[in-house]
Amino acid sequence: MQREQSTSRRRHVEDHPGRTDEVVRAVDALRRAEAHLVRRRQVGVGLSDIDRTALRVIIEQSTDAAPATPTDLARHLGISTASITALVDRLVRDGLIETRPHPVDRRKKTLSPTVGTRNPDEVGGLAAAIREVAADLSDTEAQLLIGALARITRAVDHEESA
Repeated sequence: MQREQSTSRRRHVEDHPGRTDEVVRAVDALRRAEAHLVRRRQVGVGLSDIDRTALRVIIEQSTDAAPATPTDLARHLGISTASITALVDRLVRDGLIETRPHPVDRRKKTLSPTVGTRNPDEVGGLAAAIREVAADLSDTEAQLLIGALARITRAVDHEESA
């Protein structure tokens, strides 16, 4: 069954080489734009991509019943606890987060954004611009885009783990 699906997909790609090439070029353009955005943000804000992701996770979890811990963050980011310690220390030093004793387990600490810390993905208007584009999509277009982006994300994740 798996082989039949693979053959079917390959045949479908071969039937539409122009469209396939256009999609590949569009995804490559998006990846280049994102890479440029990451570099601009690093220069402008001083946060690395991993710092931004960590800050976003801490902010998102701060509204949950169970705020983020360094161990949770390390697991989410896929990095070592030693690396997380340095990352947390950097975010604390920069005044972006604070640590607090865990309410239940005294051996742990929780991570919370400081007052006024904003989600780094919301700074600069990019999220608003993406929401505006998404609002203009029909339900069908949105579902097709969500599905296509999910498949592309899986392909990228698979490539990174290979």
